[in-house]
Amino acid sequence: MNASYTFEPSVRLRDIDRNGHVNHPVYAEYLGETRAAYYRDVIGADMSTLDTVVVHISIDFVEPVEYADSIRVDTAVTEIGTSSLTMEYDVRRADGTTVATATTVQVRYGGSGDESRPIPDAWRRAIRDREGWTDYCEP
Repeated sequence: MNASYTFEPSVRLRDIDRNGHVNHPVYAEYLGETRAAYYRDVIGADMSTLDTVVVHISIDFVEPVEYADSIRVDTAVTEIGTSSLTMEYDVRRADGTTVATATTVQVRYGGSGDESRPIPDAWRRAIRDREGWTDYCEP
């Protein structure tokens, strides 16, 4: 993956389990924080106001993260469909060591939540420009 965006979430004391490591569900929170920052900085929108939902998430854990660690999440949008977009993530310690890799798929949905809606052209253009794609990423 060629990451186009980096976010640095904070490892909080509440993230740590009784073994002294970041608890595995917390990684999904780090991905969500990264996704929200990407939407804000790239698309120019507050993710909490957008009609999107995560329909798939997969996380592969490589090494534990401890409270004293600083981490960064490198991410890129790797695919845009008609109503969905796929993001890939590398979670790394400050020294560059990969501690987890992940993928999410988000879908834009209708107001009632029962049907998908197309990804807006403005999002497509902004993502294409950020990711360095040469095509328009037609649905």
